[in-house]
Amino acid sequence: MPAKNLTAEVRHFLSCRLIKRVAEGLGMLGVFSKSQSWEGYERACDSWHDAYWNWIDKEAPGELVGRLKGLQIDYARVPATTWSELPCAESEKKSWLIETTRQEILQDRAVFCLAMRGPEAGDPETYKMFLDDVKVAGQIDDNTCFAEIAKQKQRKPTKDKGDRRLKPQLLMLWVPGCLWAFSTDGVVEFLNAQYPRSGNGRYNNKTISDAYRDLKLYRSPKPLWWGTSGKPPCLLPL
Repeated sequence: MPAKNLTAEVRHFLSCRLIKRVAEGLGMLGVFSKSQSWEGYERACDSWHDAYWNWIDKEAPGELVGRLKGLQIDYARVPATTWSELPCAESEKKSWLIETTRQEILQDRAVFCLAMRGPEAGDPETYKMFLDDVKVAGQIDDNTCFAEIAKQKQRKPTKDKGDRRLKPQLLMLWVPGCLWAFSTDGVVEFLNAQYPRSGNGRYNNKTISDAYRDLKLYRSPKPLWWGTSGKPPCLLPL
């Protein structure tokens, strides 16, 4: 398989896996399962996939991308479960594993740096969650994660540290949170529940609209639902 096609296939696999994991984390698996039959779902997924990986590519240092081209893996130490999860023919397993590892490193680094720019950076649980990623960064001699950690002591605390990350938040939630099918008010409520702004602040409708348009995310021309409410989330009609 040509390298460009392999990268595209791997990224599609990782996108599908991420959507499922985020939906599960949000308690949205039931709602998300229903959304797959809604008109516009495929367009929403395609636009989100492009926007998400564009963001990851922009976040990736050229030096790291170059280093990953020579990535080596000790296949003998790879768990059997990892091999079984790869959705490809047996003859393609090794090339798929290498490319999946490359793309996961770029993806995890982007998410880690995002966390370091938000209030999560002050939570010890965040560092526990990224332990494996930091370990991998050390193994491939990528110092960007360690540089982000070192910056934390130098950064002055700000009340709105987590308020300036609307676009990445939309990228994380657009499809697994079904935001593409919600009213703008419903999107605001969903974001406020997942990422509360400081001082009980709220995004206004124009800010939300400008952000998803700038990211070129597809949104249903007419909202299909107002949004969600409760735990686990239930759909609210318009």
